[in-house]
Amino acid sequence: MLAGTTIGRRFTLLHPVLHDLPGIERWVAEDTRLAQRVNLDVVTSAAAERARRVAASTAKVRDARLPRVLSSGVHRDDDGTATYIVTERPRGSTSASLLSKGPVAPAAAATLVGEAARALEVAAAERVHHGYLRAEALTVTPGGRVLVTGLGIDGAVAAEAGLKAGEREKDDAAALARIYAQAVTGADAALLTADRVPEGLGSAGTSLVMAVIAGDPPATLAEISRTMGPPDARALRAASSQPRPTPASVPSAPSPEVPATPAVLATPATPVSPATPPTPTSVVSPSAPSPAESELEVPAEPATASAAPMTGATETVTPHVKDAPLEMLDEIVADQHARRSGGLWQILLERLHRWWPQSQPLTDALERARERANRPAPFNAGPLILGLAVVAIIVIAIVAFSTLTTITRPEGFVPSSPSPAYPEFTFSPSPSPSGDNEG
Repeated sequence: MLAGTTIGRRFTLLHPVLHDLPGIERWVAEDTRLAQRVNLDVVTSAAAERARRVAASTAKVRDARLPRVLSSGVHRDDDGTATYIVTERPRGSTSASLLSKGPVAPAAAATLVGEAARALEVAAAERVHHGYLRAEALTVTPGGRVLVTGLGIDGAVAAEAGLKAGEREKDDAAALARIYAQAVTGADAALLTADRVPEGLGSAGTSLVMAVIAGDPPATLAEISRTMGPPDARALRAASSQPRPTPASVPSAPSPEVPATPAVLATPATPVSPATPPTPTSVVSPSAPSPAESELEVPAEPATASAAPMTGATETVTPHVKDAPLEMLDEIVADQHARRSGGLWQILLERLHRWWPQSQPLTDALERARERANRPAPFNAGPLILGLAVVAIIVIAIVAFSTLTTITRPEGFVPSSPSPAYPEFTFSPSPSPSGDNEG
């Protein structure tokens, strides 16, 4: 397919991007109906028809952390037929780029894996599983949200390509456990040893990493999400915004043959060559994008160094005004969750758990209480309800007081009126004539 081709009378191909799975050619396309950019995957493997059936099942799953499947079909032209699947295009970078920076803060790693587990729990309720979960399938948005891409579709294509794929909840849970272990240690989960487990993970996080090392990860997504605890979007946003380490940022001893001198440092008097303009660290060179950064809308066509800042790579650093209210809402929710305190029952359970830490029923009850206290919700309505209750009580008190102070009167009671005023009489010395003399 070529750029500019219209697929399904709705999608116009813009430019290709790299995909880490063999058998999928990904294009950035323009959805003319929704007026937005989407991902259009052309499935070239033998699992094309199966992937299309899975996409139809995936379209029924509704969760904000799962990009929607917008369309699927078969495109026919002079070059033949091609099966395509269109999904929403997430903004941000894959977690593979986050993990490439080294060990991640425990709170950020727990948010990444915990949110992915909760999203896959929703899909598992519809009997849909990812099948080939990896770091490239998790996207972190600029606001610290987690999106799971390739639900079901990647598993079908990976199985056809001979990769290690699984279609059970147990496989997705094990994959998330390995991602968490790699995130907090900075080492591949397959090569991880007990001496590499860092401190500060807590008992639940340490137990999860040790289970991965022992080859016995959790078998359910609920166990993963419960272990990770409530999400912390601020921690994940801070971890993803850190610049990627480069060879120039790593301190090294100067070579004896080439001593470091001040002459090599850039000064204001040294002009910058126009052929090599300075490029921000967040902009990826379009000449060779890595699979981990395939979500950054980098065109695959080669470009010269002078044209690099003008290509689609700069699109990733441009603020997306349309989604700004959503990111603000995420910050509000994260702030509410961060400052949410437990109730009286949770405080009592925590005090009892300090006295009897080995009691399993007490531990389970405490975990359930914490989960209820930190259950995500769009807004914390507690202060609003309390304020309305106080206003209602004040209004009721005013109405009751005014009713009690009103004098009650019996039925038919008519208040006494003052005596009527009579007109003044005119007195005369002679009496008035009688009626007989009239006429």
